[in-house]
Amino acid sequence: MRQTFLLRIFFFIAGAGLFFLPARGGEPDSPAGAARWTEGVEAFFQGDSEAAYRHFTAAQEENPSFPPAGVALALLAKQRGDLSETHAFLKRAIDENPGDPEPWYRLAEIAAEENRLVELELLRGKADALLAAFCESGSGKDSPRLPFLRGESISVASRALECAGDLPAAESKMREYIGLNPDGAEGYLSLGYLLFRQEKNDEALEAFARAKERNPSLFAGWLTLASLLEEKGDIEGAGRLFDAHLNDGTLAPHELSRVARFLFRRGRLDETREMAARMTPGSLEQIKWDALLAYSEGDFKTAESGYRKALRMAPNDFDLIGGLTLALAEQEENASLTEAFERADRFRRRNPNSDEAAATLAWVEFRRGNAERAEDILLPILDRGGLTPTSAFYLASVAASRRQDDLARQLLTSALADTSFFPKRRDAEKILESLTRNSETSETAKE
Repeated sequence: MRQTFLLRIFFFIAGAGLFFLPARGGEPDSPAGAARWTEGVEAFFQGDSEAAYRHFTAAQEENPSFPPAGVALALLAKQRGDLSETHAFLKRAIDENPGDPEPWYRLAEIAAEENRLVELELLRGKADALLAAFCESGSGKDSPRLPFLRGESISVASRALECAGDLPAAESKMREYIGLNPDGAEGYLSLGYLLFRQEKNDEALEAFARAKERNPSLFAGWLTLASLLEEKGDIEGAGRLFDAHLNDGTLAPHELSRVARFLFRRGRLDETREMAARMTPGSLEQIKWDALLAYSEGDFKTAESGYRKALRMAPNDFDLIGGLTLALAEQEENASLTEAFERADRFRRRNPNSDEAAATLAWVEFRRGNAERAEDILLPILDRGGLTPTSAFYLASVAASRRQDDLARQLLTSALADTSFFPKRRDAEKILESLTRNSETSETAKE
C-alpha cells in the first residue's frame, strides 16, 4: 500500500504539473538551477530523455545540492510506473559515478517497495559503504549533498526495519530521520504511515498534518488518513472523516478532486457535483468531473462535449481519451461509432499492456455489433483475473447477447458485489434483474 499511496501523494507531476525536490541541504525553492530543473521535467514528459538529462546535468552544476541527472530521470520514470527505465537510468548514474551512494539508495527503496528484504539489505550495505567513503573524500566532506545522503541512510534503514516487520523500530528510525530533516514533509508522511500501520490513527493524523504544514501541495492531514482508511477497506471510518470536512473552505483544488473521487465511488453523485462546482471555474479538473458525471447519468452528448473541451487542454490524458471514446460509443449515430472505434483502436495500440484500454475497445466493438470480437478481447482479461466491475459488465453484456445467461449472471453478481459505484452500475442492476426474472419464469414453466 505504501508504494502506491505515498507515490501518489508525493508527486503530482503529470496531473498538476508539479515536481517536488527532496530537501537536500539548501533552500528547495532556491532559484539556482530551478529553471533548468523545470526544463528537464518538461523535456522528459515530452519524450526527450536525452534533453532532460542535459537539463538536469546543468541544474546540478548550478546547484550541487540537486541529484545527479541519472537519478532525476529514474525518479521521473518510476513515477510514470516504468521500472525497467528506472533501473536503466540508475545504472547510467552508477556507471558515470561509481562512488556515488545515491543510486544505490534508490535501488534499495525499490527493493523495499517490492518487499525483497535480502536484496534491500545488500543494496543498503553497498550504499552505506559508499557514503562512508564519500564522507572521507575531499569532495564529500564539504558537499551540500552530504546531509541529504546521511538522511537517506537513516530513511532506508527505516524501510528495512519495516520490511522485516519491526514497525516500532522503523518508527524510531524515522523519527531520527525527522530530527535531521525537521523542515521536510517526506519524513512526516512516512512516519504517519508507520503509525497508521500500528493503528495509532490519532498520532498518524498529527504526522500527516505536520507534513501538510511543510508542503502545502500535499493533501490535508485528515484527507491523507481518510485515503489510507479507504485503501484499507475501512469505508465507514473514511466516510466519517470525509463527511466531517466536506464543507472545509480551505480545500485546495487537488483536494477537492480527491474528495469528489470518494463521493463518486460511494455513488453520492449530487454531492460529487457540488464538490466539482467548488473547483476553479473552467479548470481541467472541473471539466473532467462534469463530463464524467454527465456520462454516469446517461447524458452522452454533454459528456462528449466536456471530454473534447478537456482534451484540448490535456491531449494525452489517459482518462480523457477513454472517456471520450466511451461517450461516443454510447451514441447511435454511425459517425460517432466510427470515431469511437478509431479512437479505441488507437488507444489500445498506444497502451498495449492496459486492460482498461483493451476493455474500452471491447465495449466499442460490442456497441458496433461485433460481440464475438468483444468477447475475444475480454476473455483474456477474465483469465488473468483483471476484470474490473466495469469490464465485468462489458463481458456480461456480451454473454447476455449470446444467450449465455449463467455466465452473465455470475459476472454481474461479481461486479455488483463491489460496493463502489461505477458508471454502468445501474445498467448492471437492470440486466441482472431481467436475467433473474427470466430464470425464475423458466423454472416455473418447467414445473
